[in-house]
Amino acid sequence: MIRARRFIFVAIGFSLFAASACGGGGDELEKALQSLSEDDMATMVLPQEEYGEASKDLEIDPQSGFEDSDEAANDTLDPEDTGDDLKEAGFVTSYSLRFEDPAFSALEEGKGILDVSSTVDLFEDEAAAAAYLAKQLGDYRRFEGEEVEPGTTLEEVEEFVVEGIADDATGLVLHVSFADSDIYATGVVFTVGRLRAGTGITEADDRDVTADAQRIGRALAERIEGVLLGDVDETPVTIPEGRVDGAEENAPSEPPFPHRMALSLDDLPEGIKIEREGYVADDQTESSYEREFDLALGSIGASEFISLENDIALSQDEFQASGYYAALEALFTGEDAVDFLGPAFSAGAGFEVGNVTAEDLGLSDVGDESFGVRAAFDTPLARFDGIIVSARVGRAMGTLVITGLAGEVAAADIVDLSEKMVARMEAELAASP
Repeated sequence: MIRARRFIFVAIGFSLFAASACGGGGDELEKALQSLSEDDMATMVLPQEEYGEASKDLEIDPQSGFEDSDEAANDTLDPEDTGDDLKEAGFVTSYSLRFEDPAFSALEEGKGILDVSSTVDLFEDEAAAAAYLAKQLGDYRRFEGEEVEPGTTLEEVEEFVVEGIADDATGLVLHVSFADSDIYATGVVFTVGRLRAGTGITEADDRDVTADAQRIGRALAERIEGVLLGDVDETPVTIPEGRVDGAEENAPSEPPFPHRMALSLDDLPEGIKIEREGYVADDQTESSYEREFDLALGSIGASEFISLENDIALSQDEFQASGYYAALEALFTGEDAVDFLGPAFSAGAGFEVGNVTAEDLGLSDVGDESFGVRAAFDTPLARFDGIIVSARVGRAMGTLVITGLAGEVAAADIVDLSEKMVARMEAELAASP
């Protein structure tokens, strides 16, 4: 039931966007840039061995790969950026390859690498790339010292001189705080024609890694040129499949439809988007549907959410649904709930959580029967709240899975979302034969 994504890196995640003058390259490079393929972009980013011995134990982030304008807009610093803004600025597509430590071991030790990455962004032309990237560098200066996402502050931005890569390559050191943790990202960015390229090293301590950043920046520049000139002809690094969405064969052929019962964008503040949705295989129910939201700034009412997922399960009849509900209620609210919630949140987050506590939210009057539980737990970054609400309406059951910094999710907002979900479930069931 708990399938929370690694919400922490989502909360602190950012890409190194910065400005640089357009690098040279000659007619041959320019011609190659005009006929650039997706495989070319996927080959340009750096394989793991280029980062050296310190990165050997890192794992490929399954969120690596291509991003469209909407996804790329979520990585920019300016909360006002939208996918349409990027398109108007000439953005075409982006490809990144990131290697991470999913257990956050460096944070627990107070030193070491959290992740390394390289990215290539494709723009319509050189002028579009230069103008947009100049805007991004300005954003770093503008937002220095500001909270850029809930609980996340861009404490300090430093630039350093980069030589031997491109005409005006730029180096950045970013100090970001998230709750009680400090994180440092050091990167180098440059352009090759209408490509913007960047590399980054994210660490749990503030040791100087500018020399390493320049070394991998040079490696990226050489690899890009090698791909363009045909000197590098390799198979792109395979990105492991993350969560498989869809499973449309599990969708019911006639109403009621679970996807109509889940919270929609109409139920949430402007700016929130759907990140993932689809029917999933579930041998305990007739049909199951999941919808996960991209929360942008995370504010819903008085709360600061980090993640929000709504699952809808449709049983064959009300008796079966009631039994399914009773089993979940016993797991999440019984005497041994903490023993179950700890491993469940650890599995969902990808690392061990500790000091788990749980409290009943008292949501018994939502739908035909319902419960809500708030579980607080420690992570290497901060203490978080994980909220689970399940409500049964007839033969349908809806579940909300919410995460936020401890103390930043208000009970009134949980009740409001639960009531909106139940209203959708009631309406769909009432309209169905």
